[in-house]
Amino acid sequence: MVRIAQPRRDDLAPEYHALFDEMRNAATGVVGGPYRALMHVPDVALPWRRWIEDSLRGGLNMPLSLMELAVLVTAREERCEYVWGAHQRAAERAGTRPEAVQVVRGEAAASVLTEDEATVIAFAQQVLRERKVEDAAFDKLKARWGESDVIRLSCIIGCYRLIATLLTAFDITPESEGQANTFPK
Repeated sequence: MVRIAQPRRDDLAPEYHALFDEMRNAATGVVGGPYRALMHVPDVALPWRRWIEDSLRGGLNMPLSLMELAVLVTAREERCEYVWGAHQRAAERAGTRPEAVQVVRGEAAASVLTEDEATVIAFAQQVLRERKVEDAAFDKLKARWGESDVIRLSCIIGCYRLIATLLTAFDITPESEGQANTFPK
């Protein structure tokens, strides 16, 4: 059971109404996912949204399909059902290869990966599992995409780790928002 009520637009200061409207699902009229909690503290929600949407994602040179693959690795490692479901759909829209998603799900061998996919997955898994990245993985990512993308991708991985923590703390799951749970078994 979700541990936090739906935020209400009328409870927010007027300067946060536009953010609330942006975060509200047009079909359901509710604010979901991490913003269900974050909108209760709009002075955190607003810079958060600007940081992740505008600064991190907007500045990447690597294809969005690879960024989404890194987010799926993070969701898998953090066992976050909500992030998995949301970003499985986002990965499909971004053109992430289904074979790469199957590897992250644990349903296919890494031999099906492209070199770029293998590089991103190795980097993300090392950050999350080992809390240390081997020089070879770091150097390969940096050589391919540049230092700024290594920084941005590292921040994205950390950001989604934080989102997973928030969603877990408040028990916000796909089912709690009327969605199917597609998290790997």
